[in-house]
Amino acid sequence: MTPPIIPLIVIVVAGFIAFAAGAVIAHRKGFKRDGEVIARCRDGHLFTTIWVGEFSWHKLDLGWAKIQRCPVDGRLTIVRAVEPGQLTTEEKKAAKQVVDPVGRPKRKVGP
Repeated sequence: MTPPIIPLIVIVVAGFIAFAAGAVIAHRKGFKRDGEVIARCRDGHLFTTIWVGEFSWHKLDLGWAKIQRCPVDGRLTIVRAVEPGQLTTEEKKAAKQVVDPVGRPKRKVGP
C-alpha cells in the first residue's frame, strides 16, 4: 500500500512558502550578508563561517538564519549572523579562533 501523496505535497508546499517568506522578510530587513561573518548558534557559541545567501548542500538558508552544524559542538542547529558592533573585543577574538570548515577550499600541505 502506498502512502497518501496529498500530505506529502502539503508539507512540501508549506516548506516552500515558509522558505520564500523567510527570504522576503530577510531582504526587507536588510540581511544581505555574503562572505566571512561571525555567527552565533542557538546555544550561544560564536564562530566564523562563510555566509552565502544562495543554496548550499551544507546549509539550509532561511533568509535571516541558516540551519547548519555548529563547529563548536557539532550539533545541527539554527545559526544567525551577528553584527560585529554588537560584540566585545574578546567575543570577536574568540569567534575568529573557531572557524567553520565547511565550504572552505582545502589547503595543500607540504611542497
